[in-house]
Amino acid sequence: MSLTNISSAQWNPTDKRYKVYEQETLLGAGEELWREAAAALMRWKVKTRSGFTIKPESTVALGARPKLSVTIGPVTIDEPIEVCDVLVSPERIGYAYKTLEGHPIDGEEAFILHKRGDKVYLIIRSLSAPAAKGEWSKRFAMLSAAQKAVRARYRQALAPQQNLSPLGKLLRSECD
Repeated sequence: MSLTNISSAQWNPTDKRYKVYEQETLLGAGEELWREAAAALMRWKVKTRSGFTIKPESTVALGARPKLSVTIGPVTIDEPIEVCDVLVSPERIGYAYKTLEGHPIDGEEAFILHKRGDKVYLIIRSLSAPAAKGEWSKRFAMLSAAQKAVRARYRQALAPQQNLSPLGKLLRSECD
């Protein structure tokens, strides 16, 4: 079980150490969108289509510790993570990962696809706090601002091509 409680439609985090974020975004409708978005989500596309690199490229699996990184200009930032929860059901699919030592932020992030009727939603949940130690611990305000920009990319990462912004289309073409 994760702190982001991916199996539950309602989430009420109580740990006051963390900055809490949750947003639900309508991606579109239809069984084809559901199947395509679910397959993409479980292949880390919400991350790779948002500018991250993940190695090895594989399907999300409980306990996996893939190498996640993001490159900004000449700097590559490694983000050690571990998948701590995976959910696959007829109307919800997703995963949560927790950060490990060396990650710029302490916390957990979850991506959940939810089907209501024939509408498909992406739910993003996040708990974040300054890293306990290291160079990033003093840069939490800057990292929080970066999170906002990245979340805008996440919200488009699984959307149908015709619904993407120009930036979303560019990222999709470079990452797929």
